Amino acid sequence: MKKLFTALTIAISLTASAQKSEVIAVDSATKADLYSKSMEWVAKTWSKANEVVQSKDPEAGVIIVKGGLASKPKSLGMPVAGMTYTTVTIRVKDGKAKIDFEDTFFRHSMGTVNFTDKSADTCIYKKWKAAVDEEQIGMIADLKLALTKKLEDF
Repeated sequence: MKKLFTALTIAISLTASAQKSEVIAVDSATKADLYSKSMEWVAKTWSKANEVVQSKDPEAGVIIVKGGLASKPKSLGMPVAGMTYTTVTIRVKDGKAKIDFEDTFFRHSMGTVNFTDKSADTCIYKKWKAAVDEEQIGMIADLKLALTKKLEDF
């Protein structure tokens, strides 16, 4: 019984912490404006945006992207070339946008590192997870900049 309870607790904690998200406030911006700027950001972030956009609904204000970005986290001091794959959901409404990252993993020539698996407690896993977290923080900052840029800033 104790083992069952422990396994259940671990399973719940794995699913509860599997994503990163942030709300971006943009005062006086309309839903349509934020949606348009978000689509422009997606097009600039992924070179083949038409292939990675899984769903776009201007009325609901939702964009879902499943795609990868070239990534080179370090392993034992050396960069490991690969791709970070993630599902990015952007939801917009008047004055706010929310970006969520889910199902994130890193694929390289030797295999795949799934970042929803908290049991992977190795040094390399931690370094790669930190690199992917940094990449996501950069993407959030880029989206925030794209959403807050005014026409006169161009």
